[in-house]
Amino acid sequence: MYGIVASLIVLLLDVVAPITFLFALWNRKTWAASLALSYIAVFILNSTVAFFAVREQLGLLPILIPLLVNVVFFIIIYRSRSYFMQ
Repeated sequence: MYGIVASLIVLLLDVVAPITFLFALWNRKTWAASLALSYIAVFILNSTVAFFAVREQLGLLPILIPLLVNVVFFIIIYRSRSYFMQ
């Protein structure tokens, strides 16, 4: 993706989604866990695709470390999703 479309996706993933999650976390919205799990799943999928597509160019560590960190966050949020139920 290039140009405006890529810029909008980056804006959505790097700015809008985290701010929305922080707002939902602060207010204990019931949809916050679903948003966070979906958001993290996108990055897990991205790391998985990168592992197969650009592993030779990037190396293993720059792909596996974010993948493992995202899996850990996914598990933490999944286990504590009852926090968001009011």
